[in-house]
Amino acid sequence: MNIKIEEAAQHLSEVIQIKSLSSRIYEEIDFEPFLKIHQWLKDTYPLIHQQANIEVINTGALLYTFKAKAPKKLPLLFMAHMDVVPVDEKTADQWKFEAFSGTIDNRIIYGRGAKDMKNQMVAFFEATELALKEGKEFDYDLYFCLGYDEENGGLNGMAKIVEHLKQQGIKIGTVIDEGGTINNGVMGIPGEFALIGVSEKGFANVKITAKGIGGHSSMPPIHTALGKVCKAAALLEEHQMPIVVSDVFKEMMNTLKPFLPSEISSSLDIEDSRKVEAMVANMSSANALLRTTTAVTMAQGAPAPNVLPSVASVMVNFRIIPGDSIDSLVSHIREVIGDEFELEFQQRSEPSKISLMDEEYQLLQQTIKEVCPELKAAVPFVMVGATDSKYFDDICDHIYKFGPFKCSDEELKTVHGVNEFLRFEDLELGIRFFYQMLHNYVK
Repeated sequence: MNIKIEEAAQHLSEVIQIKSLSSRIYEEIDFEPFLKIHQWLKDTYPLIHQQANIEVINTGALLYTFKAKAPKKLPLLFMAHMDVVPVDEKTADQWKFEAFSGTIDNRIIYGRGAKDMKNQMVAFFEATELALKEGKEFDYDLYFCLGYDEENGGLNGMAKIVEHLKQQGIKIGTVIDEGGTINNGVMGIPGEFALIGVSEKGFANVKITAKGIGGHSSMPPIHTALGKVCKAAALLEEHQMPIVVSDVFKEMMNTLKPFLPSEISSSLDIEDSRKVEAMVANMSSANALLRTTTAVTMAQGAPAPNVLPSVASVMVNFRIIPGDSIDSLVSHIREVIGDEFELEFQQRSEPSKISLMDEEYQLLQQTIKEVCPELKAAVPFVMVGATDSKYFDDICDHIYKFGPFKCSDEELKTVHGVNEFLRFEDLELGIRFFYQMLHNYVK
């Protein structure tokens, strides 16, 4: 494997310079940047474009298909999104280099998309181009899927690709998408661990509304409409949904157990939900892995401080753990706050299914360890954020959300933030991972 990392870094720099912003509304999307990326991919990876069948889906999404002569197992699919989030104008002057410059400095590539997730796209294109250059022939079908609106829900891009695959009756063996990374200090344990998302939470933005008597605030009722919804919000914070000790959490803790201090591991009983709840009570990140979380985020009342609101509302964002559902969430809300409030779901998505942790999962673990031998372990977890890979639930049982790059908690703050960057060595690690995955998938 002869990776030309300076060349690969230059490629990532070039695609970062294409300012590819998207929208939830199809008619508002400027497709010119995405069409530029299409042409850039064609110019940069000629062997891929000679050997793959390439389809443009719904104007801007791309589906690459490499057909094997005699496939030995279900297809392997790598996916990424070409869109990035915009840069907050208030923080633009805090960037070390202009956010879409793709500046390379001291073997670091800077710019929006360096970590989320043009890096992953470049990594699997580089790996596949290299494999083809070496004469690799696939004995399985290989797919690349590139969406253009993941940051806005993915309904126009990746969802349409999956719809197209379903119409052709195609089933996928393994999907690899963005998700967990290689992180140092998982749950306070020193050393590096790979975090593999095997499921992701659903979500619901619920607007809770109460009506009251409007008028002047000099003669208020005991409880105004705003007071009522604020009380409802406080009740929802105080009465959280119960924890769900899933098979994913059990496997995660069993994998981590050998690395925990003996005083903790000896008393760890993941079958006792009360002990588990006590253990994570003050750990917000671990708590989020175990239950549907409740976050009161917005409130609206009267237009002036001396006016009684005739209508008031709060917005609550719930992140729904696999094992719960939209229906169970509604039942919980009603049980906690009663029936006097109006509930309006402004956005909602059920949790994804939990991918199998079988031999295909073990193959992924093995591949990660081969390219990162200093790794302590590869650990499954439930993603708390949303990805485009959820759309594959109906056609794939092995959906793994993993970005093969090292990323500390501090560096993770640059994603959607200021000074997003990627080191040369992390890009090289990503290329090595995808190259090895291409070779390991069928042995």
